[in-house]
Amino acid sequence: MSSSPSSPAILSAYATLTSLLHPTAPLEIEILPSSISTTTILHAGNSIGIPKRLLTACLPRARSTFLAHKDDDDDDHQNEDGQEAATTPALDATLVLQLLNPEHLSAANFRKRCLLLRRCNRGGEDDDQAAVSCTREMVWIESLVTSPLYRHAKSPTLWAHRLWVLKTFLHSLSLWDAGNGDGGGGAAAGLLARELGVVMRAGERHAGNYHAWNYAREVVKLVDVLGSAGVERGMKAVVEKMHGWCLAHPRDISGWSFLAFLLRGQAVDGHVARQVYCETEAFVERLRWQGKSVHWFLASEAQILDSRTSLMAQSRPIDPSLSGNSS
Repeated sequence: MSSSPSSPAILSAYATLTSLLHPTAPLEIEILPSSISTTTILHAGNSIGIPKRLLTACLPRARSTFLAHKDDDDDDHQNEDGQEAATTPALDATLVLQLLNPEHLSAANFRKRCLLLRRCNRGGEDDDQAAVSCTREMVWIESLVTSPLYRHAKSPTLWAHRLWVLKTFLHSLSLWDAGNGDGGGGAAAGLLARELGVVMRAGERHAGNYHAWNYAREVVKLVDVLGSAGVERGMKAVVEKMHGWCLAHPRDISGWSFLAFLLRGQAVDGHVARQVYCETEAFVERLRWQGKSVHWFLASEAQILDSRTSLMAQSRPIDPSLSGNSS
């Protein structure tokens, strides 16, 4: 394959690649090692296999396209009906740039600008088209952080970008996430359950994934701000789901730390926290588990539960019949 960015082979591969990277559902993207002789992109359902040599050959084309078109006016990218085009050459180029380098700040910032400009072009209203654009952006980031790629699952730039999209376009995304909850907890609980599922898959790709679990903390704080009654109804299911993940990955300190963070939240009932503690203690005794992560969690939760019990005892009213001053 010719290495020239303008060669027919590179142009064809670049066009095929960018057309596949506009998902409506999360993709599983894998970069195939150089030892595999194929020079074509493998595509089956939502799974994509991209030969490393082909991807690196497309990089100069993506870089030159991005630099040439990143400052284009919006009027340059309208379809025949005068409507705003769904994508632009520079936006397509960012797909390849982020696939090769998850810390590409210029690509992430350009995608932010495109989302903001599209909302401004609609008078600042989050209409159905804006919701579609935001949802596709979230799906694209999810594809990157949950795919078997080398650095993407733990990329601080990608997680920060996802949090920005979530906070900036929450109104648009709340409707999308409302139907993805685990049991009628409302839009806020659905949002939390949906995002936690993404973080869990990223945590499986890279153990001890600090940036992913820190993103989950920010989502919990955002949901708490919403103040929805559905959060309390759905939080028990979220805690149970998270506890199951921790028991399946007992060495992952980041997961246990996030579970401890959840249990300290006001939306979690004390009985739920005690149940999690007892089940974890039984897990350790049954398997004779010696891992430090689980024992740290038990020691930390024991202190919290003891303090809660002390506070409850202090706040409980004293029966006058039990006091020594009864007449």
